[in-house]
Amino acid sequence: MTSVPKDFDKKKLSDPDYKGEDFNINPDLLENAFDKPRHCTDLFWAIVFSLFLGLIGYMIGFGYVNGAPAELLAPIAPGNVICGYNYTNQDGITIDATSYPYLYIFNTEAAFAYPSNLFEYTTCAQSCPNATGVPVNCLTAGVCEPTSTYGSYALINYCVPNADTPGLNNTLSVLQNAARSSPLYDFYQTRWVIFGSVFLAIFFAFCYIKFMDWCALQCAWLSVITVGLGLIGSGTWCWILRNNIVSDPDYNPEVDKENATWLWWGAIILWTISGLYVLCLVCNQKSLRVSIRIIEVAGDFVADTKRVLFVPVGFFFFSILVSFAWLWGYICVSSVGTITITSQ
Repeated sequence: MTSVPKDFDKKKLSDPDYKGEDFNINPDLLENAFDKPRHCTDLFWAIVFSLFLGLIGYMIGFGYVNGAPAELLAPIAPGNVICGYNYTNQDGITIDATSYPYLYIFNTEAAFAYPSNLFEYTTCAQSCPNATGVPVNCLTAGVCEPTSTYGSYALINYCVPNADTPGLNNTLSVLQNAARSSPLYDFYQTRWVIFGSVFLAIFFAFCYIKFMDWCALQCAWLSVITVGLGLIGSGTWCWILRNNIVSDPDYNPEVDKENATWLWWGAIILWTISGLYVLCLVCNQKSLRVSIRIIEVAGDFVADTKRVLFVPVGFFFFSILVSFAWLWGYICVSSVGTITITSQ
């Protein structure tokens, strides 16, 4: 859809006195692209993506109805006991732990002394004690004495000890020292800087867009000129350094000749590149002007339709949601059937 007649003389556009009296504008081109009726251009892939989302939903529903994802994610105590569920062990003995959904560490000093054996000192409990000395009803009799209980809080059916739990501080110090060499630890230490940089990037992106809206044309020409002057200046700098080495009274051909030669070649190469650069600009000045105008128009477009910047941001968060949905669907489907503990 064009407004230019087939017999239009485009040479008129180079005439500064031409006012476009005989140039007819197609009113359809004046409409805002976002105001026009939208239609799907990739119908096939839209159907494929919709089927993918639908299958994820079906997978979640099927696994949730026919499986037991909560049992699959439930903590496991010694003896292959699934806390909060009935379980029949390899000896055929059914263990009723439906009233004990939480995994509790009954001996923190022994568990934290050897963290690799931590789960050997756990048992299923009815609740997590919120303070020291609070009675705890455990599945394994005699291990949860009131004198040995400690304050904790429930996190996904795990009783997480408070910071003042005996033996915890020393273990945390050991684990922290061991983790200092890990990239994950560095990521954790700089988490606020990383998250803050995301918002700073968005802020500077809007500032850059506004700046390009104001002076995109000038910036484009400035970059073109700066590149050319940079090449010429770099070559001149190499030439000056070479002359300084040669004219130095302490000049030693055996030592300094190689450096002077490299600087000479550097100057020649940089000047040659700058000459070719200027030649390309002269020979393609029309295309250069069109490209710079396109940059200016693009800057105006993005400045006037800032909402397009939220498309990748929204797609990023949408992808995260889809990934978590797929993961939850995988867990639900994996829980279909009899859950058997093969090892601990």
